[in-house]
Amino acid sequence: MNMYFKVRCILYYSTLLTIIVFVFFLNTGEETEDFDSEVMFMDVGESYTTAGQRMVTKSMADRGKMDLVNGYFLFLNQVPNCGGEFLVLLLQKLQGINSYRHVRLGRGPKILSVIEQEELIERMYKRMRNEAIPLSFDKSVYFVNFTQYDRQFPTHINIIRDPIEKLLSRSNSSRESSLLKCIHMQRKCMIGEEIYEFNIPYFCGQDARCRSGNSEWALQNAKKNVEKFYPVVGVLEELNMTVTALENKLPFFFQGSMQIYEEKLSVVLPKLSLKMDAVKRDLLRSVLKTEYEFYEWIKKRLASQING
Repeated sequence: MNMYFKVRCILYYSTLLTIIVFVFFLNTGEETEDFDSEVMFMDVGESYTTAGQRMVTKSMADRGKMDLVNGYFLFLNQVPNCGGEFLVLLLQKLQGINSYRHVRLGRGPKILSVIEQEELIERMYKRMRNEAIPLSFDKSVYFVNFTQYDRQFPTHINIIRDPIEKLLSRSNSSRESSLLKCIHMQRKCMIGEEIYEFNIPYFCGQDARCRSGNSEWALQNAKKNVEKFYPVVGVLEELNMTVTALENKLPFFFQGSMQIYEEKLSVVLPKLSLKMDAVKRDLLRSVLKTEYEFYEWIKKRLASQING
């Protein structure tokens, strides 16, 4: 009888232990499955787990709407041969006085691939994070759309000059014959960068249509971007007005710029250009029709900013 009782006890406790072990592995098996799914998620190239994403990254709705333009992030995407280096010198002189830092981004292509645009933006934002103070940047590049990469736009500035004077400042005796051929052809060999680089693409953008000669679409897109992102676009022939407008519209960066300009900086004058008679100038002006429309529009906008 005692033996029979012992056998039943052993069977009872063995069964109970089996049930406990089964329940334990059932529960741990579910945890293991979740863990494995996270490991697989990481294996396909992500650097975070699903749980980490939920804890750290807010959805777009949770983040709220950013201001389109950052007032403490300035970008001079300067047009060559238009006085951009004068603005760079002014920014360098004022950075200690106005407590920001100016960063030169160096030379490179003006037309950027999608990857190159993203790399440029990330380079600028990385510098902003590291410096942790307001920054200004300069680089000769066609307008880049920062919102395509989920970033705030910097406050843009620029300066342009009379299109024919800009063209002639880049010409020399070896290229004069080519220049005259372009005048007689009325526009065809003017398109592109070999002889003349337009002002409009620097404000229009990276779209290939921005580089088409006498394009109404490019002209209107450039104007739209100026109104939206450029508090000031200066004019080399109106340097006093340009500096005044910069100080009035962007005092955070340009407070004291007129004093620096008058006391320490020489007036930047256009380079000596080739002589050209009135008839040839009129022909060339017709070739550069939209460039002159843009130039006159910028001059009028600048004057209205000064005169109220």
